[in-house]
Amino acid sequence: MLPNIRNADPQWAAGVDLLAHADLYPQAAGWRMARVVLGDGFFSLLQPLAPTANDATQTLDQIDSTVKELAP
Repeated sequence: MLPNIRNADPQWAAGVDLLAHADLYPQAAGWRMARVVLGDGFFSLLQPLAPTANDATQTLDQIDSTVKELAP
């Protein structure tokens, strides 16, 4: 039904091509909380008042340590 969609929407085509690299999220119970930490952490990095590189590094380190604490 959409024979020319790749030409008409190259971003969509690039997204479809990346699906082969997608993985399901872990099914461990701790992942539910880790998912929240990841979402909140990355949300804070993408705010209009962009953090400095040092702030971003600290935020990523905090995300990493918090997720490791939540891992079973």
